Amino acid sequence: MKNKVIFLGKSKAAVLTAVVLGVFTLSIFHGQCFAAAKKENKDNDYIAKWGTKIITKADLEKRLRLLPPAERQQYESNSSEKKALIESLVNMQMLAAEARAQKLDKRPDVILTIEDIANSVLVQEYIKAKIETVKKPSDVEIETYYKAHKAEYVQPGQVKAQHILLATKSDSKPEDVAAVKTKAEDICKEIKAGADFAALATKYSDDPGSKAQGGDLGFFNKEQMVPEFSAAAFALKKGEVSGPVKTEYGYHIIKVIDIKPEIQMELKDVSDGISTKVQEDAKKLLIKNELDRLNKKYKVQIKDIK
Repeated sequence: MKNKVIFLGKSKAAVLTAVVLGVFTLSIFHGQCFAAAKKENKDNDYIAKWGTKIITKADLEKRLRLLPPAERQQYESNSSEKKALIESLVNMQMLAAEARAQKLDKRPDVILTIEDIANSVLVQEYIKAKIETVKKPSDVEIETYYKAHKAEYVQPGQVKAQHILLATKSDSKPEDVAAVKTKAEDICKEIKAGADFAALATKYSDDPGSKAQGGDLGFFNKEQMVPEFSAAAFALKKGEVSGPVKTEYGYHIIKVIDIKPEIQMELKDVSDGISTKVQEDAKKLLIKNELDRLNKKYKVQIKDIK
């Protein structure tokens, strides 16, 4: 269940506050205000006041320290944003006070919501404390992982190609498809006779994305094209031209301009990614093991519900 908080601030700061300081609603619903009532002789410390309650600069700074550095800097360096933040906190307190005055905090559904929110916050903090114990893998661990998963760290081969597309539609009549194929075969004959491929692509191709570039598709790997197209393109040698290749889009004539072979990526180039993956996998495993432990400890039983 997500924690939903209403703020009445007029700037984007109020919206940000609703997200970042959502956890603060726990204390509100339990009747513990952001700033406790203080004696009048200390009122000179406040930066905001409503009724007998005050918000001090120290109160605000405690909440700002909960924000990510970039957002904290945004408020600390912008007086209007900081004021909007204070306004939203005051609005939240007043609304919560009115809710308590109307005994909404005694309603069964609200009590249940509070319980779910409290549990959610506790779970987040519990998991956070657990995963903070997971250390970054050592260089030896990274190298061991790399050697065991070397096949995953391969830069796939690529080809650079031009193509001429003669389009067909899924509902085209067989005789129309046959006519398109015949036209493709005739263009192939022109190419074999020495005609310029790029010029023919500009003249005949139905691919608007590459037509103006003489059919140039740039470099691509197998997964970037439909299977039939890739199979034909990667079977060609540099400078070779295919016959008509049928795909869901129609008939293609393909010319390979250049080829980049598959490359095994070096450890130094992927070590950062491996470090992150190993650490994240360790965190997931830790949480799984913790849940398994707790399931056994509390003898969890879940019945099928029809």
